[in-house]
Amino acid sequence: MVEKKEASRSANLILASSSEQANYNILVQIEQELKADFESKQVYSTQLARSYERLSLNSSDPKIREFYALKYMKVNFCGSYLDFAIGGLHENGFDTFDKPKLYKANFCKDRFCPLCNARRSMKLTSQLLQVMEVLQDDYVFAFLTLTIPNVSSEMLCEALQELQDAWTRFSRYVKFKKVVRGFVKTLEVTQTNSDGSFHPHYHIILALDKGYFTSRDYLRQEQWQELWCKATGKNIQAVDIRKIRPKNEKSNAIVSAVCEVAKYMVKPSDYLRGDDTIAMSNKTDYIVATLNNALNQVKLLSYGGCFLDARAKLKQDDTENGNLTMSEKDTLSKYYALLLEHYQRRPQQIAYERIDETWRVIYDETE
Repeated sequence: MVEKKEASRSANLILASSSEQANYNILVQIEQELKADFESKQVYSTQLARSYERLSLNSSDPKIREFYALKYMKVNFCGSYLDFAIGGLHENGFDTFDKPKLYKANFCKDRFCPLCNARRSMKLTSQLLQVMEVLQDDYVFAFLTLTIPNVSSEMLCEALQELQDAWTRFSRYVKFKKVVRGFVKTLEVTQTNSDGSFHPHYHIILALDKGYFTSRDYLRQEQWQELWCKATGKNIQAVDIRKIRPKNEKSNAIVSAVCEVAKYMVKPSDYLRGDDTIAMSNKTDYIVATLNNALNQVKLLSYGGCFLDARAKLKQDDTENGNLTMSEKDTLSKYYALLLEHYQRRPQQIAYERIDETWRVIYDETE
């Protein structure tokens, strides 16, 4: 453990010895992350904020006006300040810097905010990879996609309820419970450009017993399809299930499946059609209002069985409403000095500007 006096002295040494080139490299890394992970998403987020503002101003219902006005304020200021932390490490007697990590931000956590959804997607990917690393010695995995027919905007609420009810029946069937030991399930809603209909569907990773693929209980694709047709009461052909190969084979199948499950609930390009013209604004507002009405109270992500147990073991926080800055793998305890770079952007603006930097001395009381 670094004593307080020693920590303060070391922090001052870092300040004194850090070269202009090192500082420049840190700032370049942050600028690259801002452009790739923040400013590219703010293009869509500002469109969403303007749509919420129009929906509020154009409504005659006081409750709806207030509902969208609050959403406008939250999304408009989302990510307006960001703090990046650069840890000063003490390794073999030499002072070194770690790569910048997002340390603090004012995320709005709106369900449709493209910036927050990108952060959620990154977080869910990280969490699921950790969970599957814990589980892969005891289970094999399969990737399952369950769909229902496309529906109009007017029928989307009803269709989402039907989808959830069908999953409840599906997961209670004896054949399902006999082979499935856990799952993670996410909802995705896409929109077709040809007729404007919506396509709700589930992406699911199943945990199965080690010998499942060679056992007598193995279910062929046709059998999974029969179970889903029975659960929905519809003749659905598009039921896809495939084995996810383990990490030690020459494949990123696990990573690919996790990325598919961790995608946005709705792609920004599906509901944000621009606002350069009145027609584009009207189209955007119609889709945004439809999705808010249909998905506002719908559960987007759920875990069951061994996936839920592994999350508890890893002490993972809530994916949707929890921390959207650092992942569980990131820690500040190993640092004895911390440089914080402060950035901000003005509402309705895309670009960020650096406004300040501060130093902190921190201690690891556990060592």
